[in-house]
Amino acid sequence: MGDRLDKVKKFLWHIIEILFAFLLVVVLVGLILGKDAGGFVQSVMQNVTGFANSVGSGSLVGIAVVLALLYLAKTRWGK
Repeated sequence: MGDRLDKVKKFLWHIIEILFAFLLVVVLVGLILGKDAGGFVQSVMQNVTGFANSVGSGSLVGIAVVLALLYLAKTRWGK
């Protein structure tokens, strides 16, 4: 049962990583093309901008630092 749970957990993390990479690509396309990017890209950009504005800059910096520390911990001790 534990092996199956580990496989499901790894699969879900792969899905999350793929979706996050997709989100980053869409935001990059939105930044490059601006208003000419299309409806989907514009809606994603509005959602990201709305989230960033509602959270505040101090919280975003804190979240970025925590995520960076988690990434470093995973790469050093997660092997």
